[in-house]
Amino acid sequence: MDRYQSNDTKTLPNGTVIYKPALTTDIVTDLNDPVIITGDADRLDVLAFKHYGDAQLWWVIAKANQLVIGNLHVPAGTQLTIPAKNKIV
Repeated sequence: MDRYQSNDTKTLPNGTVIYKPALTTDIVTDLNDPVIITGDADRLDVLAFKHYGDAQLWWVIAKANQLVIGNLHVPAGTQLTIPAKNKIV
C-alpha cells in the first residue's frame, strides 16, 4: 500500500518532485488483531518493520490507533493495535 500512488505531483524549479499524500480510508481493526504495549525504544517505523516487513508502513499503525504525533516515537506504555497485514496489502 503506497500513500503516494496515483496522486497529484508538483515539480519545483530545481526538479524536485513533491507528492501530495493520498487521503486514506480508515484502517479497520478487529479483535483478532494483535495488541502490544510499547517499550522505551519503540518507534512506529520499527514496529511496522517488525510486523509488516516494511518500515514505510508506520502510518498504518498511526492511523489505526488515531495517533497524531510529530515524530515516530511512541511513549512507553502506549497500547497499540497492529492491523493484520492482509488488511493493508
